Amino acid sequence: MNMDQGASRRGARRETREGAIEDRTLAVGIVGCGEQMSDNLLPNITRLDGVRTACLCDIELDRAERLAKTCGTDRTYEDLRAMVEKEDLDIVVAASSPQVHEAVARVCLERDVNVFLEKPPARDRRTLERLIDLEHESEAIVGTGLNFRHSERVRTLRELSRNTFESEPQYLRVDFSTDKPAETLWELDSHLRSLLLATGIHALDIADLFFGRPTDVVATAARRGNIYQIVILHLAYGKGRLCTIELSSIAPRFDLSIDLTSENNRCVRLSQLRTIDVQGTNPAFDCSNLSEKRWQSGWEPSPIGDGGASGYYAELSSFVTAVRTGAEPDPTLSDVRHYYDTIERVIEILEGGPDETVPECGSVVESVDHPR
Repeated sequence: MNMDQGASRRGARRETREGAIEDRTLAVGIVGCGEQMSDNLLPNITRLDGVRTACLCDIELDRAERLAKTCGTDRTYEDLRAMVEKEDLDIVVAASSPQVHEAVARVCLERDVNVFLEKPPARDRRTLERLIDLEHESEAIVGTGLNFRHSERVRTLRELSRNTFESEPQYLRVDFSTDKPAETLWELDSHLRSLLLATGIHALDIADLFFGRPTDVVATAARRGNIYQIVILHLAYGKGRLCTIELSSIAPRFDLSIDLTSENNRCVRLSQLRTIDVQGTNPAFDCSNLSEKRWQSGWEPSPIGDGGASGYYAELSSFVTAVRTGAEPDPTLSDVRHYYDTIERVIEILEGGPDETVPECGSVVESVDHPR
């Protein structure tokens, strides 16, 4: 079945279900009861209107039982397939390894159960393609947990850039720093793949919001042994636009900052996922009044806002709305496809192909201990 046929089938099925699903409470099953689920996803699921947490599943049953006490259910499972077969679920939300996400998607899509997968949805491009094919054959939809695109701060940044720039944005810089991953994750084949799937995919998603799909990529990196400490990507787009992404796994704390610059000397900057500064030059500058040479304004979130910096609530609410109305999730699995294209290309650039030679468009430097 091709993509158009899959979309047509889902569209026809959704037309028949819209009236029935709009007015009833949706039952949600949880898979993976670790830190990401307990700290970020489940608290926001419980805030959603018209949704109830029906059951939880984890290979460590006691962990599922502990978390179940916080959301008013005693239905817990060790086996995913048993949960999906026994429970009448509308949605399954999974937060685990990419291998588990792949298994969850297969089981749910076979039974036409909608599924929301925390990032990364798959370990590599080939596996993602198989999941896309399964979704096209199913009557269910798959959402991907890329929460920062739903952040109040990022949405405000996009709005301010549209209102401030009098021309197309030309340059984007995304700095994504954290102290993770300290080692290779999820039994993947390299620390580089772990870093790109854990944090790089967020930065690529932000780049996609502003510029779309890149036409070329250049990569450089610093590493100690097999641990990549800094990875810098230079992405090229049509109309001469460029994006620089800097990923760090050795920062003392989390930081996400975004700079967007237009060709008419205007810049919008989101600092540490909190404040936004808008800067520019005055085209009618009079050298007799130096105060007019440049201008700057700013935006800060309301101290009594809903805490929308992370975007978790908004992304889950958006997915529930898609399930109810038949809309496509934001983003779809197909939307994420070119992120994986870039990730695979970066791995090839920095770690080489089958002959382990690094192409000219990439370079790696080794970190060393300096004498004090």
